[in-house]
Amino acid sequence: MPSVKQTNYFVYPNVIGMIAVTLGLLLTVLCTFKRDIVPYDYLGPISELAYFLAYKQPVVMRAICYTAIFMHVLEGCYAYYLAGMKGISGSARTKWFIFTLLFGIVSMYRLLQYNPTRTQKRD
Repeated sequence: MPSVKQTNYFVYPNVIGMIAVTLGLLLTVLCTFKRDIVPYDYLGPISELAYFLAYKQPVVMRAICYTAIFMHVLEGCYAYYLAGMKGISGSARTKWFIFTLLFGIVSMYRLLQYNPTRTQKRD
């Protein structure tokens, strides 16, 4: 494998995506563990689904919650590995891990788009 120049490439994820993922994970965790404090009346079109899963299908809700957490951890580890494969080092590689762990595909998308060989040709 040809050696790739070590870089500190990191791009913050889209803010709207970060908010959506954070609220989605928060809702999932609350519906799983603290379903009585979720403000179902203010959830708009997903209120009935959230209520149904929280109260009528708690096993399914737990499975969704644990799967989501597992996927975020797996994505974070893959982002760390992929950043290393693309020649990203130092604190930028750690940032890719943390941001992908927290925000999932919203962060991973930017890393997947990054092509170090195309970037180096411009220099």
